[in-house]
Amino acid sequence: MHIRGVFLFLIFLLFHPMQVLQAQISGAVGGFVSREQITKELRLELDQRIGSSEVCIGWEGLVGTDHTGHETDWHLSVPMQGLKIGLSKNRPHITSQDAFRLVHENNYGQETITAVADYNNIRLGLFRNIPCQNESTVDAQLLQGRVDHGSVSFVGTLLTCGSRIFVGQGEYNHKPWKGSAAWGTRYTPTEISNAFVMNAQYTGERIQVDFTAQHIEPNFTSLLAKTNKYTPDRKGVQWKVHVPLNEIDMTLNGRVHERISKTREYNQFSVELQSPSKYTSLLWRLVPTQAFVLRFQRDNTNVQCDVVNQTIRLDWVYAGLENRLSCDVSKRLARLEMKFSRCLDWRLIMKRDFIKDRNYFSLLVRREAAGSYVQLEWGEYDRGNIHAGFDTQPQLGISWGYTF
Repeated sequence: MHIRGVFLFLIFLLFHPMQVLQAQISGAVGGFVSREQITKELRLELDQRIGSSEVCIGWEGLVGTDHTGHETDWHLSVPMQGLKIGLSKNRPHITSQDAFRLVHENNYGQETITAVADYNNIRLGLFRNIPCQNESTVDAQLLQGRVDHGSVSFVGTLLTCGSRIFVGQGEYNHKPWKGSAAWGTRYTPTEISNAFVMNAQYTGERIQVDFTAQHIEPNFTSLLAKTNKYTPDRKGVQWKVHVPLNEIDMTLNGRVHERISKTREYNQFSVELQSPSKYTSLLWRLVPTQAFVLRFQRDNTNVQCDVVNQTIRLDWVYAGLENRLSCDVSKRLARLEMKFSRCLDWRLIMKRDFIKDRNYFSLLVRREAAGSYVQLEWGEYDRGNIHAGFDTQPQLGISWGYTF
């Protein structure tokens, strides 16, 4: 639907005698200005209910230094007796119920059109121009069914998008046991790729065990998702055991993974102990990297010290001032972050690299009121990474936004 079609639909709704009062129009305006970039955005959205059906149409425009353009999106939901139909364009759609998450709702583009029909435990999905990991976009069809019988459930999935993927899985849930097993096969004109995953959980009065085994061949992927649920070319087992040891809670974490070609391993092993008060804990990690972490956490105070890697982190709150001090002793790095609200919301970050004699500084000031905000920021936010940001050139950025 082009922008002309959106405005024709808006005009129709404005002159419709009965349904106009039920329509809701919302939107957002925002912008950002810095020395190198200027961006302005406008988002308009119209929601209209007609009986039990709902239609939503959106339009978004962007004018910026790097990109200028606009796009439309829409969604139509039509529930019927025992049947629900959903149509959408350029919007989140569905996530498949299979263990490998072959389809994920956040994987779509401007030209993606989705049609989904749900009837009892059967789902049919049709996708046009949906992004695919191996290609730019594809057309795809999804057929999925579920059967529940007491503590046992069975799910079958068929996805067609150039290649064909079939997944059959069973689930069991009856305390203290819970588990599932799934087998997937992908057929292409040149090869067949298989995947298997099994999860088991036991929750007793004193002990809890989680166990996972997997075998995912290289070309078996979550094709219509941005990321894979299970990493391809990986096989092995993973476990987690939680058991009380006298009055101390002990958790063992282990993983023995490797590539199917046996060219690389991805093993893990760690032990965590927690005191009866739950305020203090100890984490001893042996694989893949060594760490010996002591933690104390109570109310708004958190102290964490890694003896092996010589890192320290301290969080505390005093008189409304939130503080976080991080230090990497071996690399002689220090980072201090402070947040507080005094008429305005403030965030101040200072870092020092004592070996290379360099500094980092970032300041954010934000004002929010009645669905609007204005924000000034000096320097690029380091996202809490003590090693990042030293080499960036600081600049002043002003952003604003208003929703209605």
